[in-house]
Formats: sequence, C-alpha cells, structure tokens
Amino acid sequence: MRKSQWIKARLTWIFSRCLDKTVDNLYNIKEMNNGLEDEKQNICKFVHTGNKASLEINPINFVWERTAVRETENVYSVYSLHIVTNGTGELILDGKVFDLRYGDVFFTQPSSRYAVRGDLEYAYISFLGSGVPLLLKRIESYSYPVYRGYDDLIEFWSKAIANTNAENIDFISRGVLFYSVARLISVEPESDLTAVIVNIEKYVKQHFTDTELSLHTIAEKFGYNTKYLSKFFLQHTGVKYSDYIANLRINAACALLSEGKMPIKEIAYCCGFHDALYFSRVFKEKMKLSPLDFQKSIQAGMDFRG
Repeated sequence: MRKSQWIKARLTWIFSRCLDKTVDNLYNIKEMNNGLEDEKQNICKFVHTGNKASLEINPINFVWERTAVRETENVYSVYSLHIVTNGTGELILDGKVFDLRYGDVFFTQPSSRYAVRGDLEYAYISFLGSGVPLLLKRIESYSYPVYRGYDDLIEFWSKAIANTNAENIDFISRGVLFYSVARLISVEPESDLTAVIVNIEKYVKQHFTDTELSLHTIAEKFGYNTKYLSKFFLQHTGVKYSDYIANLRINAACALLSEGKMPIKEIAYCCGFHDALYFSRVFKEKMKLSPLDFQKSIQAGMDFRG
C-alpha cells in the first residue's frame, strides 16, 4: 500500500473510532433503532440526495471558550455554530438580544455583528465553503438563531475536541458540525415567545390602520421566519394572525360607521383595508351584515350585538 493511501486509511480509522465511541456512549442504541424491539435487527435506510448539492464546507476552528467571551460587538469573517456548555448570558446579534443558557445552540454569520456576554462558557466551530448557503437553507427556522435543549450534545462536543490532533481535526470538526446541524433540521427553535407575542400584539394594535401591515412585514421587523411566527402566534393567542388583525380593523370600522360622518370607502382605507370591496366582504363575514346595513341599523337605534 502506498504511503498516501495508508495515511488516508489511518485518518479515517481514527475519525471513525473517536466519533463512533462517543456516539455509542452518549445514545441508547435501542432508541437509535427507531423503536425496533430487536436491537440486533439490521437497519437499511436509503439516502435520498434528490437535488441536494454536495456540501463543500471547510471547518476553520474548533474552539472551547472556557475563560473568555466576546464582549465587544464585531463582524467576523466566518460562519460559526456555537453550543453553550455552562452558565447563562446573552447573544447580541445585529442589535437584537437573545437569552443564552446551558444547552443552547446558536448560529452567527459573516454579515452579522454580534457579541456574547455573561457568565457562560461555550464551544464553537467556525467554517466557510460554497456549501454553506445550502446547509443553512436546510434549517427552515434559521431566522431565529437560538435553538434550545441540546445539552445532550455537550458531552459529544467535549469528547470530540479532546480527541482531536493535527492529523484528524478536519475530519472530527466536520463530523461534529454535520451531526449537530442534522439535529436541527426541521426542528423549530425556541425563544421567550410569550414576551415576543405580547410585543407583537402591542405593535399590531398601534399600526393596524397601515394598509401595508402584514405578517411578513411584522416577521421582518421582529426577526422571525413568517411561517414560524404564524404558527406560534396561533399557539399563544388562540387566533390566526389574519383573524386577529381583521377583528381589530372591523371593530374600528364599527366605531366609525356608528358615527356616520365618513363614507364607507374612506372608512375602509382608514381601518387598514386596500379597497372598499374587500372591506365589505370581510365586514359581512364577521358581522353578518354589510357595512351599509350595519350603519342603517345603528342609525335606526337597533340593539346590535353581532
């Protein structure tokens, strides 16, 4: 065997031995067998590559920050995946503040200005490569950078970095990065959404008359993915965002219609609707009367209760 082939085989063996041993120690094989009763049953799962391009990703650093944090906000030239290994603190990312605690995983990008503050320790892998955009695209909720509850990865990272050396660090760091990201795919990150939703409700109540206000513009303002925000808005309020803002606008329209001082078309615009026809359709759906009939009922002194 040629020397170069021997070296490659040796590195592959080192990498496989280090990570396989770590994974075996960390995870119960029976759980990994997807609930199969017979632990010794063979498993065969086909890898569907589809149109997924090869992930060209090159790790730059594999670091464990035990005594230092990045107090000063700076723009760094690499992507980084971090995991909080001890303590609590804050991630300041492009002017937004996110709480950090033990077991949190978070991303930073080259285009972002960030700092890490507080009494905490964390490890990170910085990386670059043409495959990074595809890697991040696979994580649907990347708009929110912090993922909670991954403390089971800490020992995995710890043992991986402890087993690195100049000959195998590229294999190990890439393996840790890929495995950690794979855990995040199709998983929604958590945040203190109760407070966030309260702030969003307050913002919507102040701006619902703006015809350009939409869930998309709100998601952009608060730094969230639109689908992600829609899901948690419903969970925390019990009402879809579309119904929530429609109710605010219709309630305001009812007040203006009862005064009888403005034409319906103008009322529609003042309450955040683009046109009177759409306003009339939504109004009738909510109130079971057209805006004109509602106004007439008010003027006639009817006891209208909806």
